[in-house]
Amino acid sequence: MRDRLPISAIDELNSPYGDNVPVGNFRDSARKRVRVDVPPNVVSIRSGQFWAQAKGEQFDDYYENMRPKLETGMSYLSEHPEETGCLSMRHITHLNEKGDELRETCKHVYILSLKHLEDWTESHKSHLDIWKHALAMRRKYGAERDFVSWHEVFVIGTTPSFEYVNCHAGTGLLRFADIWGTF
Repeated sequence: MRDRLPISAIDELNSPYGDNVPVGNFRDSARKRVRVDVPPNVVSIRSGQFWAQAKGEQFDDYYENMRPKLETGMSYLSEHPEETGCLSMRHITHLNEKGDELRETCKHVYILSLKHLEDWTESHKSHLDIWKHALAMRRKYGAERDFVSWHEVFVIGTTPSFEYVNCHAGTGLLRFADIWGTF
């Protein structure tokens, strides 16, 4: 992943917080506009799962094998922020124009640094289980594979602002408003 980011040749893309994830406790956002200025090099990753074409054995494999591995990995990220650098995770189910669920989901995650993400992907059992299973299914089905997973990764190099208006305290990066925010 790092090799796909040309800037990484001259910038390690470290967090100004190093390995330490800041502790955010912001709670009250009712009737307020809150701006959260995120520190540089926060990572945005969207991991997608698409199984609309899957039938039979591949459909069963997604539900019985891959989906539990994905959920375990995502749970680990969000439940261990001090280790993984996970600042926020949103689970998204895609809907059609009528509001019916599609066989497509994604997880949108903000992580403190690329190093945090790399540490998890390279060595943690929960990610290795996902990776090994995806590769095994790719080898087994090749071009006939009906379940597709993907991810897109962005390193936010400048200091962006996220604005929250009258939002639940658990929304996005709002819990860090007491550290990085203005009201």
